[in-house]
Amino acid sequence: MSFDVQGKKPTFLIIGAMKAGTSSLWYYLRAHPEIYLPDFKEPDYFVKEKNLHLGWSWYQSLFLADINTQKAYGEASTSYSKHPMFSGVPERIAASLPHIRLIYLVRDPIARIKSMYVHMVSDKREKRSFYQAMSNLENNMYIELSMYYYQISQYLPFFSPDQILIITTEDLKNQRRNTLAKVFHFIGVAETFQSPQFDQELNITKNRRKYTQLGEILQSFGLFDRLDGQIPGGLHRFYKIFTSQKVKKPQISPNLRDNLLKVLKPDIDQLRGFTLCEFNDWDL
Repeated sequence: MSFDVQGKKPTFLIIGAMKAGTSSLWYYLRAHPEIYLPDFKEPDYFVKEKNLHLGWSWYQSLFLADINTQKAYGEASTSYSKHPMFSGVPERIAASLPHIRLIYLVRDPIARIKSMYVHMVSDKREKRSFYQAMSNLENNMYIELSMYYYQISQYLPFFSPDQILIITTEDLKNQRRNTLAKVFHFIGVAETFQSPQFDQELNITKNRRKYTQLGEILQSFGLFDRLDGQIPGGLHRFYKIFTSQKVKKPQISPNLRDNLLKVLKPDIDQLRGFTLCEFNDWDL
């Protein structure tokens, strides 16, 4: 496939964190007439293990705006803040987009871990119990992605702090319009824009489901999606009960919480020092 048509270069990136509201922010920003984002989230271009091999022309082809009112161009890929799982990302971004603006969403670290676990179970990428997944807190993917200063520190050798905006999931939820105005100002578009889309919430963890044994059988034969799309509306709820079940959010014992706090708190204290924010909504 050829990508000879040259699009715009991105002027901002949403770099994560996973399960911190990046899908919601991507959705809200797409409503703004001065902002252009591709039709799909997670291009993952700057990750060697994902789409870097597709080349710069492919990446630029994602930013072909249909109208000329856009002032800001961006994309959202949470893989950009998954060090050390994916390394070298900040260097690649800096080499291609040295003046880029970076938006990083952060969330109560323990709440983010629990939400990520539910996500991984529902995607069949996690077979362990929560306590098995937390049995070793060193070199633990769940922990590393909640160490926000550790993640952002990978960018500091290549970008100045004023190129990085850190916002919280809690503010995006509870002070949405003020938080979006802050984002709009950061990326250089009209701060006063409002949309009915700002009242919607996406990717609610409590709605995550996983296959039952019957669902696994249907899925293994490629029948799950075909049947799911043909079940009449009145019977669909019963079909879902037999083929899938809700993934319960894990409960954390006091002992595990203490251990998580010991590991996470030094990083969060560094984040507080870097941002001069207290993160009072967080439970640590």
